[in-house]
Amino acid sequence: MDKTQSDLVEGYKLETEFFQDHVRHTRYVEKAENRNRKVKEDWSNCGELGRGGFGVVYRQIQKATGRYRAVKAIDRRQASRLDCSRELLVMAKLANYPSLFVRFLGWFEGPETLYIAMEYLEECDLTKHISTPLSQETVQNISKQILEGLKVMHQEGITHRDIKPANIFVVSMSPVRVKLGDFGASKWIQAPDTTTLHTQVSTPLYGAPEVLGLDSNSETSDYTNSVDIWSLGCVIYELLVGKRLFASWDQVSRYFFGKRPFPEDSLRGLSRPTDDAGVSLLKSMLSIQPGGRPTAADALNDVWLAGLTSNKEHRGGDEGRTPPRWDERTHIRKRKNRPASRSRREKRRSKRGPPTGDDTGCMTGDVGLGMNPRSQGSGEPSPLKL
Repeated sequence: MDKTQSDLVEGYKLETEFFQDHVRHTRYVEKAENRNRKVKEDWSNCGELGRGGFGVVYRQIQKATGRYRAVKAIDRRQASRLDCSRELLVMAKLANYPSLFVRFLGWFEGPETLYIAMEYLEECDLTKHISTPLSQETVQNISKQILEGLKVMHQEGITHRDIKPANIFVVSMSPVRVKLGDFGASKWIQAPDTTTLHTQVSTPLYGAPEVLGLDSNSETSDYTNSVDIWSLGCVIYELLVGKRLFASWDQVSRYFFGKRPFPEDSLRGLSRPTDDAGVSLLKSMLSIQPGGRPTAADALNDVWLAGLTSNKEHRGGDEGRTPPRWDERTHIRKRKNRPASRSRREKRRSKRGPPTGDDTGCMTGDVGLGMNPRSQGSGEPSPLKL
């Protein structure tokens, strides 16, 4: 990680104290005359959201405000420092696109654990919404929004490498609003023209043939960001049909070697059949040859997705702007939300400068992700009590 990247990540670090049943962040909120005011916020663990290979994701509440966040606790004894740094770097880079990716709220660390704070999305991920086939229009909207995220990632030289329903988070199903998350498997390649990858990371049932090692003719184990397109193709099929395209590694192998045809009949045999344009796009995304798959940008221009409203348009077109730091956000938010009445309070505020903000780390309307901070103030932290 070069100095620019290191500075980017360091800018999101939260000043933190660990206690037996909560953690406390200290933030510095801008006041008048270039002075800062310390604001302390306490977060307590209130549930577990999920487990992964290297850690646990917890829901956490700030009792003073009733706000939630999600915190991913990564055990550094199992995950390498390189993996931890890479995930932070990717999240910091993608924080410029809050409508496309789960919002990054900062990070902090204990002796053996890295904690990543994120927005909490009450609707959870797509796995909670796909017990039955979704309408073609709903799937089209989900597909477009995820492709918008992949387009940004690929342009930045980042490959997600683990696209699956569990990593697509739902803001709302009506209207459809989703975001990409879980960047633990992502890789950021510094040189824009260096797009080959080597390690096998994808969840097998959504992994491209080249990731799973099925291409015996390949002289190397390299693959490109087209693996994300394959994985999204598997997800789109599952959303349309209501069941996984591949239920086992053997089925992927048979498809790769031509012993299992593209499931066109399943798509056309639905009570609301997938139209020709949808079948055609999906077939290209599931090409066994990486070069035969469209890029994210090409897929977005496909006729099947034409005319759909983008996530950027839903959010007012502010993508790509560097998000303000916490003190700037709360300063602006409080000023906007200040009541018109209470004239005596207004007079007091006018004497001591602009209002400074409340004690939350989330944007207005956000609910954030949660964690199990461990601790006592010093030394080796102990697990939080639920």
